[in-house]
Amino acid sequence: MRFNKLFSLVLLGHCIASASLVVSAQTRDCDMHVAVVAPDDTDSPSSINRLFCQRLTAALSFDGVTADENYGQFYLTGRFADVYKEHLPGPPQQVAIETVLTLAVADIEGNKVFATEEFELKGVGNSEQRAYINALSSITGKNDRLRKFIDRAKQKTIQYFDKNYKQLLAKARTAAGQNDYEQAMYYASLIPQCSSGYSAAEHDLLTYYQADMDREGEKLLGEAERAFAADPNKTGAETAFSFIRRIDPSSKAYSKAQNLVKEIKKQVKVEYDFEVHEKYKDDLDLRKRRVDAARQIGVAYGNGPKHNDSTNILWH
Repeated sequence: MRFNKLFSLVLLGHCIASASLVVSAQTRDCDMHVAVVAPDDTDSPSSINRLFCQRLTAALSFDGVTADENYGQFYLTGRFADVYKEHLPGPPQQVAIETVLTLAVADIEGNKVFATEEFELKGVGNSEQRAYINALSSITGKNDRLRKFIDRAKQKTIQYFDKNYKQLLAKARTAAGQNDYEQAMYYASLIPQCSSGYSAAEHDLLTYYQADMDREGEKLLGEAERAFAADPNKTGAETAFSFIRRIDPSSKAYSKAQNLVKEIKKQVKVEYDFEVHEKYKDDLDLRKRRVDAARQIGVAYGNGPKHNDSTNILWH
């Protein structure tokens, strides 16, 4: 029986239970993220889901892919559609299956499938699970059709972002306008380096990063001022310093925080270490470090509860 084209793509919060992995794959000079997601509604035994993920992850690793469990924007998933299954008489009794595995690479944010490919698989084993395992034996990094499919999908994602990156940047600006800088960095960080929109995305990413650091710095400075005002002694000073040390040197609040340190030291005999912070400030002046820090914030936002749901992807 052939399957319905409306598939359920399970997101990371649910995928971990079915052994999904996020992998970073390189296309030319472009870093992209793909999450290997096991289908949760297949006719195959549930124990095959882990094998499904392991096989695809290994196939991607054949081209130098590394794996972790962070949020990925692009998902490689699939579904089995059994066309034949028979229990063969023994001894020993065996199970023979013939199934069609359809793979797809999709973009969760855009609710779009970039590419699909069907693989006709056959397997025989002493159990249904073993039959599926044997059927999946051809899904490896040496499978030429699989490698061409992944490459085609990645090329299509690049074309997609070249055409649609302005929409993501508009979403980022909307979020920033609501002072949600983490969400803004998330949208801006989705645009891959190989996209023609990356330069604009990096510019906006740094803008949101600075705004976020300024806001957080002012918040921490306020906490420090209140802590010392409530307890103007050595204990209060140490509590205030614990907030000040968390202020990013790139924040506009940083210089005001150092002035507060001087005022506190005039009133209370207490030590405060400037040196480590000043060295950190010098490092942060490097653009790459700031971009990396902003991207980490965006990834952290992507890992958050907003992605712990499932979504339906229409396969065209």
